[in-house]
Amino acid sequence: ATGSGGVFRDIMGTGQGAKVIASTDIFCFAPPGTPADKVPPGCLSPHYVLRRVVAGVRDYGNRMGIPTNNGSVHFHPDFRAKPTVIVGAYGLIPATRAQKGRPAPGDAVVVVGGRTGRDGIHGATFSSAAMTDRTQSVNAQAVQIGHPIEEKRMADALLVARDEGLIRAITDCGAGGFASAVGEMGAETGALIYLDRAPLKYSGLAPWEILLSESQERMVLAVAPENLPRFFEICRLHNVEATVLGEFTATGRFEAYYGEEKVLDLTMDFLHHGLPQRLLTCSYREPELTEPEIPLPDDWETVCCRILAHLNVCSKEPIVRMYDHGVQGTSALPPYAGLRGDGPNDAAVLTPLLGKPYGVVIAHGLNPVLNRIDPYWGSIWAATEAVANAVAVGANPEELALIDNFIWPVPEGEFLAQLDRAVDACVDFSLALELPFISGKDSLSSTYRGGGIVIHIPPVLCVSVFGRIPDVTRTVSADFKAPGSLLVLVGERQEKEMGGSVYYDLHGELGRSVPRVNLAQLRRVLRAVHRAIVLGEVRACHDLSEGGLLAAVAEMGFGGEIGTAIDIPEGARPDFFLFNETAGCFVVELTPEADPALLFGDLPYLVLGRTIAAPELRVSCGGQLLFAVSLERL
Repeated sequence: ATGSGGVFRDIMGTGQGAKVIASTDIFCFAPPGTPADKVPPGCLSPHYVLRRVVAGVRDYGNRMGIPTNNGSVHFHPDFRAKPTVIVGAYGLIPATRAQKGRPAPGDAVVVVGGRTGRDGIHGATFSSAAMTDRTQSVNAQAVQIGHPIEEKRMADALLVARDEGLIRAITDCGAGGFASAVGEMGAETGALIYLDRAPLKYSGLAPWEILLSESQERMVLAVAPENLPRFFEICRLHNVEATVLGEFTATGRFEAYYGEEKVLDLTMDFLHHGLPQRLLTCSYREPELTEPEIPLPDDWETVCCRILAHLNVCSKEPIVRMYDHGVQGTSALPPYAGLRGDGPNDAAVLTPLLGKPYGVVIAHGLNPVLNRIDPYWGSIWAATEAVANAVAVGANPEELALIDNFIWPVPEGEFLAQLDRAVDACVDFSLALELPFISGKDSLSSTYRGGGIVIHIPPVLCVSVFGRIPDVTRTVSADFKAPGSLLVLVGERQEKEMGGSVYYDLHGELGRSVPRVNLAQLRRVLRAVHRAIVLGEVRACHDLSEGGLLAAVAEMGFGGEIGTAIDIPEGARPDFFLFNETAGCFVVELTPEADPALLFGDLPYLVLGRTIAAPELRVSCGGQLLFAVSLERL
């Protein structure tokens, strides 16, 4: 709930105020069945954490009327102490209100929304520190208490005030509380505030607690004195509390009083530039890993079922269905599609401006275990997966923007070197595809130390992507549409590079070769798939990720309740062909009359077979039936 409320306020504080139109949730947990004796001291059960995190995101988004249309859940044992929760949000703002305003000397410092309490004090400090076996008991008050209805009222009031031109500048009151919010807004001018004016949840707070509290649902604004009466009238109409804390000055100082006592007096220059910068050095060494020797399966049906039952492949529908996807009435392509609405889509498409043909696509990609093998190619994989997800539903690969979230164990030693490699990967990806990273965030403290145990999470890079779709009626879902369609695999796969795959994990292996992506080739593949969709030749499209080709084809079949008959080329190793997870590859369902050679030309592509009426997956190798398994069994 704290993550949702905070990221919504980030959108509300963009420019002169934006409307939140969508939320995303990306989680990394330990398996929910982790035995109690494997849970470190001072940590909660992964099953309990999973349930409560989902409930928090559900309750905040649903109650505020914000659809949660895109997300994922990833599992690894080393998230049992510090899980990763990445909540995102997207907003809509008039171009004329998109530039952040600057307070003028004499403008009022106004706090709007919830009251200030002890909850959340040192929340930023707590979240940026390593976890120990005493964290839960010592830092309990660092967790904020959310009130989504309060934030909903505040959001509505602020949009009215924005449209009437009453807001000079606005920011959310997040990490660091008033100290951060007022300090940032007054960086070029100065600010004077009176902490005893702040509305409190209860009495007894010391001045420093009021200054640093990170209680939720608060925004800080700069409002010209002549606009205060109308601004307060709007707040009263929406039942939102608003208080003048002080004013912006021309002193270049941040001053705070509590009654008659001055409790803070710092220059803005010292506040923003006084902290010495650290110089960090590191040296990257490749991990000492080996490539396992795995025999071909004896029982293909069982292996296929185990792939689809793996926690990182199986359906997350019980979680996803807790979120409201249709609120605001903008969902053009929801998380699930198909005859029964149970076939997963690769991305979400919204139409935030009702009646307009265009919309916005939202997607993401990550695979933390790959970064343990090779942080460079693991990060390339995550970025590729994000863009491929968007293109699979119809997005133009030339009109996308990227966001990065780094969740790292610690910024030192080998982990710092891995982080450096991951950043290099983002730079190279951005340059190769000419797509900008426009925002991002990092948290470099996902390590647990306690009871003689040290647990580092797998390094996480989550790349989110969004962009404009000119016509939402030309989007493509992942579910098969009809028997007799042509199935084509598009993209360059590295079938011998199986490191970090679900298939290896079933054998208790990690491997040492992350599937590498040819970025120059990738750009051409993305363009070709998009062109085929625009031409109307594509009935369904699904990118390859965890579980490989087998999982992708099965998921497409689930949605359409249509089977497939595919043929593995002679000379290919069948298990690697089916379970390789090279990113940036697509399974495309084409109309029967489509010509793959005309659509994909000299790009790497392979005609896999056709869709069939029988609800089963038939796999042949060199023309000989290898196995057949029903969709119901899968």
